[in-house]
Amino acid sequence: MPSVSAIVPCRNCPDLLDQSLRALKRAETAETKFHEIIVVDDASTDDTASVAERHGVTTLRLKTNLGPAGARNHGAQQATGDVLWFTDADVEIRPDGLELVERFFSENDKAAAVIGSYDDAPSHPGAVSQFKNLFHHFVHQQAPDSVSSFWSGCGAVRADVFREVGGFDEKYWSAPSVEDIHLGYLLKRKGWEIRTLKPLQIKHHKRWTIPSLIKTDVFDRAIPWTAMILRNRGVGITELNLGWSYRVSVIAVYLMIPFAVAAIFQPWAWLAVALCLLAPLALNFPLLNFFRRRRGWLFFFQTIPLLWLYFFYCGVGLILGTGAWFQRIDQVGPFGPLPPFPFVQIPG
Repeated sequence: MPSVSAIVPCRNCPDLLDQSLRALKRAETAETKFHEIIVVDDASTDDTASVAERHGVTTLRLKTNLGPAGARNHGAQQATGDVLWFTDADVEIRPDGLELVERFFSENDKAAAVIGSYDDAPSHPGAVSQFKNLFHHFVHQQAPDSVSSFWSGCGAVRADVFREVGGFDEKYWSAPSVEDIHLGYLLKRKGWEIRTLKPLQIKHHKRWTIPSLIKTDVFDRAIPWTAMILRNRGVGITELNLGWSYRVSVIAVYLMIPFAVAAIFQPWAWLAVALCLLAPLALNFPLLNFFRRRRGWLFFFQTIPLLWLYFFYCGVGLILGTGAWFQRIDQVGPFGPLPPFPFVQIPG
């Protein structure tokens, strides 16, 4: 079996880290053990590093805040295992997680990496948190076996391949963004395969609010991801939450706006407004039905406005990301020159 090094970046989260490390330890058995567990304390200002030390794991303390990309790279530099398993401090892996990762890499010689998903039982009870985490679970569980994206929340990669492509781009991404998706594109460019492993699941403890949802999904994900897809000639545009039903849903939500304006003068336009609102629900009925089966009818109806909001701000991210791409081409735009963006050129 290949040896597995777990790498956990963290900053100012002692309680969450304690839960995460306990879960990692529970995944070990007499026959299956981590080669090492490396916690990278990203310049915490509390006792987060002390928690890691009490668990007896390798603890690396950074003097300056590098962000998750830099912290993961720092851990990878010190790791000596065959496989680097990246996970976050606010998640708990399942007891069978280590066995699944070891078995996957021993049985799939051509695969460079594997990603999992959040489970269907997120810990925070709020409707927004449940929506976000269950949505992620559904999308990843419906994903094809082979994808172009890596996911650092629960993703493992062969150590030699990770170092060959240069790891995460920490020079550009000093904050959480799409550094993991970018790594996936690097791997695909080199001809490596990234697989999804549906049983590999983790419990997420993050509390989401509508402001944090919009900030993360639009500015940290959608804008750079859109620009990256355009730069890479459409690679990955049908994967995960970028499938055709999601794209048509975005169009329907935006068509509703001019029809709503027209309805002020033409009553017939209200029918078009209704159809535009119903279309995303019909196109995503499997997702809505999944919400109902997991959390009941009340949650089903709570997710409908959240789904409309999701498609609306996805459109915002698409527009701004497209603008960022054009601005990057010209090096100048209405808001001045853009900073360098680490896109990967995919050969035609």
